[in-house]
Amino acid sequence: AAAAGTKDEHHAWWAWSCHDPKAALSAAIARNPDRVNNVTWGIGEFHSEWLREHFDEIPESGRDNAFEGLDKWDDHPDPVEILKFLKDKGKGVDRDIFETLARRDPWAAYDWIEENGARQSGPYGGSYDLLEGFIRTVGESAPEVLQRIAEQTPAGEMKRKFEAAVFDSLIKSDPDEAMKQALETKA
Repeated sequence: AAAAGTKDEHHAWWAWSCHDPKAALSAAIARNPDRVNNVTWGIGEFHSEWLREHFDEIPESGRDNAFEGLDKWDDHPDPVEILKFLKDKGKGVDRDIFETLARRDPWAAYDWIEENGARQSGPYGGSYDLLEGFIRTVGESAPEVLQRIAEQTPAGEMKRKFEAAVFDSLIKSDPDEAMKQALETKA
């Protein structure tokens, strides 16, 4: 009430949604529809699980802001669920959330690519090559996973990409071993 009519009113609505998403959304819908966007942004930003469970209760006018709030942070505790939700709602894949998944659980990220394809549309148009992001991210955080995937991948372009990333990682971590492998390679 103290912020009503001020230039900072939107902050109060956003903060309310952070603490009590249900009450903030109900109040905005009933008393101040102009603030639904502030509330839904906060719900997306701070209550991804609540958003997924109550998405149909959000007015159409506030849904894009809910997605914007959801996209604000990439360190969600449940990136697979966020990716599924975005896909189910036709919003494409969020590259940063996918890369969080790749850092936390490379095998789940690889499964995502296997099940959904490497090239996916982004939430704001365009498309991403998730395989490139996967290789870069996992190459930095868990190169041994790339090595195991490369060993299981049939000959071809994808195998070469994995092997190149593994070798790049080896150059950084053990240059002497990388030189030894390079000299032993016939190609």
